[in-house]
Formats: sequence, C-alpha cells, structure tokens
Amino acid sequence: MPKISGKLTIHGITKDVQTTGVITVKGNSITAKSDFKVILSDYGIEIPSLVKDKVGREAFINVTVNYEPLKTS
Repeated sequence: MPKISGKLTIHGITKDVQTTGVITVKGNSITAKSDFKVILSDYGIEIPSLVKDKVGREAFINVTVNYEPLKTS
C-alpha cells in the first residue's frame, strides 16, 4: 500500500499524519481511501470523567476522496 501523509486539523490543532491508503483509477476518475486512528488527547480533546470508562481515547478516521479532471470552459 502506498504511504499517504498530510495534515489533520481537529478543534483548531493541526498535526502531521502518515498512514497507508488505496488509490483506484477508473477511466478519468481517481479515488483515494484511507482509514486510521488518532489519539483524541493529541488534539486537545479530553473525555469527561463521568463517561471516560465508556468512551474510547482514540477516534477512527475514514477518508474517501474522489478526484476528477478539471473542467474548463
């Protein structure tokens, strides 16, 4: 799988992210997909103590991007 890197911003905090993904080309369409986890505390998200045993400390991120050729007039 190809390595994908970029920046992820959550709650105003931006971090570099590197993960793997799948790129598919069909005709003139390109689709990129990736799934990865982030640690919520890295983005300043604190889990309230009342629910900390019921809420995970990580978030699962699923990204799907569809690219199409630029249409010019």
